[in-house]
Formats: sequence, C-alpha cells, structure tokens
Amino acid sequence: MLELSRLILEEKNIRFEELRCAEQALRFDTLCQKLKECIQIEAFNQDIVKTLNLYNSTIGYNNAAGILAEKSIFRELIW
Repeated sequence: MLELSRLILEEKNIRFEELRCAEQALRFDTLCQKLKECIQIEAFNQDIVKTLNLYNSTIGYNNAAGILAEKSIFRELIW
C-alpha cells in the first residue's frame, strides 16, 4: 500500500514534503533562532515561512514545515 501511494504521488509529480501537514498549529522557535544567528533575520514572520516554501495560502503548512516544527508527529517517528 505504501508503494502504491508513492507511485501515485510520483505520477502527479508531488513529493511527500509538499503535501499538507495534518498539524496546522506549528511553532518554529529553533528555526527562528538559527535564522537570526546565521543570516541575521530580524523578524521571523509568515513571509519568511512562505519564502522557505513551508506554507502557502492554499494548503497551509506542508509536511516540510511539520518536520521542522518544534512539536511534530514526524519528530516522534524520526527520533
């Protein structure tokens, strides 16, 4: 079943990280801190999140955002 899902996404030219994240109440404290340290981002806001392709107005946050968020179902799966 997993292979079938992967093939369907591949056929539609969609990657897993581009799919809508099930969790939409995400926080990015660590990402915000690292961006401020490394590239001197002064204000971490929705525009930054959109620029990083973690959010769009059609689907909201995507799975890439879910992976980078502070608390995420993906974090539990990975760690």
